[in-house]
Amino acid sequence: MSEQASISTQAVALWEELTGKSVNSSSYTFRVGGDSFDLYQANKRVQQAQAVGDDLTVALVVKTLAEQYAEAETFTLADILAGNERLSARLELVGRMSALFTAESAVARFEAFF
Repeated sequence: MSEQASISTQAVALWEELTGKSVNSSSYTFRVGGDSFDLYQANKRVQQAQAVGDDLTVALVVKTLAEQYAEAETFTLADILAGNERLSARLELVGRMSALFTAESAVARFEAFF
């Protein structure tokens, strides 16, 4: 992802990659692992944050929703032991999200916000 892209643009792109749906999608609740996740409401929150027009607000909303999504997603022991492709892809994606949200510039902005 371009380093020139704003933190909100990067966060939304990662969110869409995580969920497999556009933020403007009208998808509803679906199962992630063993739990259900209300993607419609989550995407509405992202859209509301985008309407505010503040990069930091969007990034914070996506960060929070990604954490909630991650809590809902599960993998079996067999998936873990077999090095499941879906698990590997998720770990790589979470690594990129973590890098975005823990980058020095992002942390400084988050701390200034609070």
